Parts: sequence; structure tokens; C-alpha cells
Amino acid sequence: MPLRRRLPLREKVVCALLVLSVSLGSLVNLSGVTTLQRSVVLVVLLVGTILALPGGHLQSTVGRAAAVLAFVACTVVSYLRFAANPIAPISSRTMLGLALMLTLVTAFAFCALLAPADAEVRRRRLRCALFAPVSFAALNLALYIVGFHLPTAQSEIEQKANNGSAQLLGLVGIHTARVTFPLSPGLNGAGEAAALAFVICVVLARRSRGGLRWVSLLGVLVGLASVLLTDSRGPLAYALGALSIVIFLPRRALRAVAIIPLVLPLTPAIILFIVGHLGSVSESLNRNAGKGSFSTATGRSTIWSFVTQFLSHPHAEDLIGYGAYGQVRSGVAYQYAYLFSYKAHPAFTSVHNIALQVILDTGYIGLALLLIFLVVAVNSARISYQRHSTPESGALLVALIALSLFGASEALPGLAGIYLLIAAIVLACAAVRLPPTAGAKPNSKGDTGLPYLTADAPRMSPRPQTLAS
Repeated sequence: MPLRRRLPLREKVVCALLVLSVSLGSLVNLSGVTTLQRSVVLVVLLVGTILALPGGHLQSTVGRAAAVLAFVACTVVSYLRFAANPIAPISSRTMLGLALMLTLVTAFAFCALLAPADAEVRRRRLRCALFAPVSFAALNLALYIVGFHLPTAQSEIEQKANNGSAQLLGLVGIHTARVTFPLSPGLNGAGEAAALAFVICVVLARRSRGGLRWVSLLGVLVGLASVLLTDSRGPLAYALGALSIVIFLPRRALRAVAIIPLVLPLTPAIILFIVGHLGSVSESLNRNAGKGSFSTATGRSTIWSFVTQFLSHPHAEDLIGYGAYGQVRSGVAYQYAYLFSYKAHPAFTSVHNIALQVILDTGYIGLALLLIFLVVAVNSARISYQRHSTPESGALLVALIALSLFGASEALPGLAGIYLLIAAIVLACAAVRLPPTAGAKPNSKGDTGLPYLTADAPRMSPRPQTLAS
């Protein structure tokens, strides 16, 4: 029985940082974290980027790589624009740290996931990228169980008391308030991170064997428990929808998943149409009386109405946006801030739709780059899944579909949940890597790529081979 090769220290560090990338990135955006702690996180990410620097070429097409880099660059610029003219209580130093962190994470993910030519290294690092959001959900749940929490202001403690009840747990007789996890500044983002971990582990547990299956089953329990504790009904529905698409959609029709992100600008109207026809069920699903009803998407209809009215009157800034927290800089947030009077800074509450939020932050140019980024990532994952149908490729596809669906009713993945933005970038970098068969002639318009030689290809013999030999 052949012995397994012992991994070099450099490879261990790269894999560990891939797993922890989402958890490390969330620390930069948390209150209660000191400047020194933020600096340590940035140094760790920089060291990881240096260790992951490739010895060869990055295995991706120019178009795929450009889609990721253009979106990240646009996001970084929006952070820097806010840092140049900050609004209290968000400081310029915080936004500069976020911009630097996002840049380092992208560089690290590119080097770590696109460079390896060895098939086993590629698969190992893809698993690490998939378990990045899973480890974040597990760490959050573990810290909550042991009672750990970062130092918070009294206003944040009072805000957590207004979380409302956990209705999903109430269905099984457990009556408790929604939980705010230690590493997550909000409820909705934590629920979506947990739902993302849930869908990844469901696919891995369903299609893998051995130790990976048992670890994935544990991840399923962690994700489901976290979703129930945060009472994230929308993310759970989106997660189940993403699973249904990958599992039940015929393989011939799977190509259509690439257009899912293009529906994001239309989702406010779709959601309001659906919940508006639920009848008497709406009131029973309403979590917080007096803060909007379920039939109005828990107050989202009011927010979306103000934003669309604002955008219906053209402004010069609409093309490039107002920078990060564009809802504050544009003034539109002050029209719906009364809905979140229980928060310390209600005007900084997002507009609860990623397309509308991106328009305010980075303009219509930023929205175009976001949609291209998601379409390219989802389609690249679809190509890899259809060619190989491995557990990892299936989990990558369902994760990117779920991330696209999350943006329908939340401004995520984005600044409101920086950990989900990091997860989206890391998974996108894993998706845009060329499949090993990319050297073959493409058989469809979507299967384009540059040919390259894999490290596990058989070597050519120096002697000519005859039929007899």
C-alpha cells in the first residue's frame, strides 16, 4: 500500500489560510476589534499571498480573470471613495483596512487556486475553499455555545434585544429570540453564511465517501442549527432552491443557471408579487409587529419604493455611484431610517437588495460588473461540473447559485456581510480556473479556454513507438 506524501509546510499554511479566509476577513469589519488585531489579520493575509505565489502561469482565460478583478477593483474603489470623505461613525481607517483586506484576499485566492497544475493539489485546495464558509459557520456556533463575545457598546446590546423571535424553532416548541453570533455583526448575513455552509455540505455528504462524508454531515448539522438559531427563513428557502436546481434540473437545461444573477435587479418586484398573494398566511409569518408586515416583505417594500423613486430621477452620480454606503451619501436612507429606529445608526442599514445597493455604491457600471462577475463564476462552475461531476464541482456550483440568490432580498454578498463577499470571491476564483480538459476543442459557446498542459499528463517517450511494441 503506497504511503501518502507528507505535505510541505508551505502547502499546509496555504490550505489553512484558505479554510480560514472567511473567518479572518470578518474580523476586519467587527466592532470591538482593535487596530492592532486588524493589522495582524492583514499581515497574515499578506504572508499567505506571498507563500501562494505561483511558480508558473495562472490557469484561467483573460476574460474569466478580468471578470473577477474588475468587480473587486470597483468594490475597492467604492471603499476608498468613502474613506476619502468618511461619515461618522465609520472611520476612514476602517474603510482603508477593508479595501486592503479585499485586495489581499483576491490576490491570495488567485495564486492559491489558479496556479497548481497537479490534480491532487487542485482538488485539495478546492476542498479548502469550499470549507472556508463552513469553518466560519462552525467557529461562530462554537463561540456562541461557549459564551464568547467581543466588547460591544451598550447601543449594540440594546439592538440585539430587538431581534425578534425565532419562528422556525417555535414550530418545534422551542421559544427563544433570534441569535446574533459573535463574528457576525448582523442576523441576516450570519443566516446566509450558515445557509451557504449547509448547501455545500449537503452536496459533499450526498456524493462523497469516507472521512469527507462524515465531516460534511457534521457541517450539515452546523449549518442547519445556525440557520434555525438566526431564524433565517429567506436564506433557507434560497439554499433549498439552489439545491433543487442542481439536483433536479436536467443536465441539458443546466446551462440556464448562468442567467440567474441577471434576475437580481427584478427580484424586488418578484418578491412583492409572491408575498402579496399569500393571503392570511402573511400575518402568521410576520416576526416583528409594527416593523412592517410579511405581506410587504417585512418593510422591504417601503425601502425599495424610496430607492426606485430616487433612481427614477437621473443624477450624474448614477453612473459611478456615491461610494460605499451610497444610501447614506445619496440621502435616500434617511427616508426609510424610521423602520430601523431600534438601531444605533439606522441610516447605515442597507437597502436589502444587492442590485439596488450596488447601484448606489458603484453606479450602473458597478452593477454591470457585479452581474458579469456572478454570471462568469456560475457558468465556469457549471462547465466544470458538467465535465467532471465530482462532489467538489457540484458543491462549488450550488454554492455560487445560492450566493446569487441571496442578493434578492439582502444587500449580500457585499459590505453588509463582508464574510459573504470574501466567500464569493474565493469560490469565484476556484470556479474560473480552467478545467483539465480545456485544451480540447470547445463544443459550445460557453466552453472556451486556453490550452495548457497538466502536470499529471503522461510524458512523451523519446523513442518512436511501433504497433508491435
